[in-house]
Amino acid sequence: EIHQKLQLTESPYLELRALAGMGKTAIVAELYGKYGTRDDIPWPLNEKQLPESLPPDRDRWAFHFCMNREGHDAPIVALQSIVAQLCDGAALKRNDYFSNDLQTQRQKLFDCLDKVKEQLNPDKRVYICIDALDEGIPSSGNKSVPRALPGEGEDEPVIPKGVVFLVSHRVDEKGHGRADEYIDH
Repeated sequence: EIHQKLQLTESPYLELRALAGMGKTAIVAELYGKYGTRDDIPWPLNEKQLPESLPPDRDRWAFHFCMNREGHDAPIVALQSIVAQLCDGAALKRNDYFSNDLQTQRQKLFDCLDKVKEQLNPDKRVYICIDALDEGIPSSGNKSVPRALPGEGEDEPVIPKGVVFLVSHRVDEKGHGRADEYIDH
């Protein structure tokens, strides 16, 4: 059902909300494992050679799991992780789409998405799965993974048609979650 929703939605976001331990990570990992493109990337024979791009009739997938370890909850790491996976599937040079400045990295994500979408058949999509979004919120400070994600703001570039973010996060028994105040978009 969730895969069908991803294929049919016109919204750039699909949200998976549930209590802790209810299987959000299992669902997202299953989707990524079953439909994702990581294992299909034709890796180069040497460091100087880029891989070949995946075929245009294949959806593209990227997956990031936010956690309080090894920087996975840092917004810049999340965006670079997504960009790296998209670049690999599109045979783009990662360094052309990396920045150490968060605002610049957000723009580079859009640039990368545009390039990836150019390679795809019109009916194919880009799916970006971000699991445990609530763990990408620091206890202090304003920089968070949810706030780094593209939104619908006035000064915000438009998320290309056919790009869908599947985000998951925990909620309590009343349906409220820590990520709610960060993801109005």
